[in-house]
Amino acid sequence: MPSPVEGLISSIDIISPSDVWAVAGRNFLHFNGEEWLVIPNPSNKEMTAIDFVSPNEGWAVGAAIMHYSEGEWTEVESPVELDLEKQYLLRLKMISAAEGWAVGTLGLILHYSTDNGGGPGLAERFDYSANLPWVGAHAD
Repeated sequence: MPSPVEGLISSIDIISPSDVWAVAGRNFLHFNGEEWLVIPNPSNKEMTAIDFVSPNEGWAVGAAIMHYSEGEWTEVESPVELDLEKQYLLRLKMISAAEGWAVGTLGLILHYSTDNGGGPGLAERFDYSANLPWVGAHAD
């Protein structure tokens, strides 16, 4: 089966054999079990990583932070300015719908958590002196 886009597909997440998501540049790609579909990215910004915690809850990062919920992608405000020319996110790992981590260039580490009394999720920034290309997590 041919790819629906040319160029680099930088990240993929497999929810089930008939539910696969990927990011390629400014595009979201979704495999529905029969074909790959190009899904519009409302931010129109480059994405580098994607991670889903369920079929209806996912996140993508790069030059923006994007959240997928109930069939719709929306941009989430970042606690730092993200720009592919300067600082951006490379990878993310969601532990649950309520918590996750993302890492990026210039030592950027973001921790997302909704554990703030029921309000919107908060992203905390931690500084480190090198690019961090990978992140992994294990929930007990």
